[in-house]
Amino acid sequence: DWAARVQHLAASCEFGEHFSFAVLDKFVMGFEKGKVKERLFSEDPAKINLGTARDIAQQTITAHHLFDDSSEGLIKSESELYKFSSDRKQTRSKSVSAPCQVCGFNNHSTINCRYKEFKCTWCGKKGHLQKMCEIKKSSLKPKNNVLECNTDVSESNVFNIVVPTQSVPPYYASISISGKSFQAELDSGATFSAMSEELYDQHFSNFSIVNTGETLKCYSNMIVKPKGRCYLPLIYNGTNKTIGFHVVPNGGPLILGRDFLEAFKFKLCQINSICLEDKYKDELVKKYPSVFSNKLGTFTGGKFGLKVKEGTVPIFHNYRSIPFSLKAKVEEELDRLKANGVISPIKYSKWGTPIVPIVKSDGSVRICGDFKVTLNKFLEVDKHPLPRIEDVFYAMQGCKYFSKIDLQHAYQQVVLEEDSRELVTISTHKGLFSYNRLPFGISPAPQLFQKLIETVLAGVSGIAVWQDDIVVGGETKDAHDESLNEVLTRLRDSGLTANINKCSFFTEIDQIFGLYYQRGRAAIR
Repeated sequence: DWAARVQHLAASCEFGEHFSFAVLDKFVMGFEKGKVKERLFSEDPAKINLGTARDIAQQTITAHHLFDDSSEGLIKSESELYKFSSDRKQTRSKSVSAPCQVCGFNNHSTINCRYKEFKCTWCGKKGHLQKMCEIKKSSLKPKNNVLECNTDVSESNVFNIVVPTQSVPPYYASISISGKSFQAELDSGATFSAMSEELYDQHFSNFSIVNTGETLKCYSNMIVKPKGRCYLPLIYNGTNKTIGFHVVPNGGPLILGRDFLEAFKFKLCQINSICLEDKYKDELVKKYPSVFSNKLGTFTGGKFGLKVKEGTVPIFHNYRSIPFSLKAKVEEELDRLKANGVISPIKYSKWGTPIVPIVKSDGSVRICGDFKVTLNKFLEVDKHPLPRIEDVFYAMQGCKYFSKIDLQHAYQQVVLEEDSRELVTISTHKGLFSYNRLPFGISPAPQLFQKLIETVLAGVSGIAVWQDDIVVGGETKDAHDESLNEVLTRLRDSGLTANINKCSFFTEIDQIFGLYYQRGRAAIR
């Protein structure tokens, strides 16, 4: 894995506060000229990290079929990388001596810095990045009664005090890591998030541990040496981030430190709202257990059929090779689909579509059939219109309170008619499988599913629907609750289920299909 190699090599370098930027830069520059590097260059460097860049690179490789069982030809050799770095260092030392006042690097002058039009994420002013912010530097000077995180030293604080007879319970957050659900303890005294070695071995041993050379200091000043840091895809409240967890031998509970609070834009005064939302969520789970059962639902309103044009001749393609790094995840997803009755193994089919594995933000894989080379050109597509963004915001006009419901595996909750199943047969390295439910990748699926959800929720006020995402809004708490309960009741009656880890409830701001909406106003962030 190229990202893991870069992290391992960078661990022994003295990048200091530039560690994240330097690792990201080396990761991007390590790719050969082509679609992957062009895709990464199109991203705003101030808004992505190594985990996001790794996901983008993998998705680009998959989408453009750049893989052939290895990454050969995509990533430069180590000798080329070292040569490039050496040349760049020589050029830098000759041309510029003073560091740039915008980004802090000394390979260019301040006037030529590509970040000079960026806004600082700390103070909001234009003309410098956060690490060069004078306001931030002055605010981080030690003060009385304040726990400080000094990033210039290799020790990080971990303050987690447990009293057996305590009367005040810890604050917990419901999170999902790599597709698995956990209750993690919020600890504002911990500089970084941490987990026990036992938890790592049990659930995350397939993720590499990077030896950063850091040590942890407890409240009693006792020094703890972790095995290293493991970077994991984490979902909280429907938002995806990559968080680095220190893996500690003989460690205690799963801890979310200040790095988690910073990544998800929390302040200490907001911790109470976390508990209130969790309480609201727990009440809904108790009231609608079938909707939040964490199981794949089955739409009870009928089966869907696929219609092909007259004179269609079946097309069969053998399976395509997939990267070795994805094989285990693809096989795991095939087993899940088979266990849930989504697919069934078959011995013969006139139709055969190769698969395209898509890596999701939580690290798991979604299997899509590449139906554009087989079935899609012969299917009759429903002309049901998809909503425009203007229609969505009109429906949310004046709303102040929001909830967002994410349907579990969307299309796969819809059963296909028996005579349509052979049409959507997929070819894999594990054999042939026919879909029993509506698959991802066929051309009529978006219109069919949009029409289904709009029919189920017809007449409910204050809602916006886009495929598997349902946003509920209300001008008052009572109006919001009335609409939300009506939506959940109809989903329950229709046999549909939602993914509780991707749902958010009763907030004053929501991200609606890529745009943020707060108190009746939309804005792009």
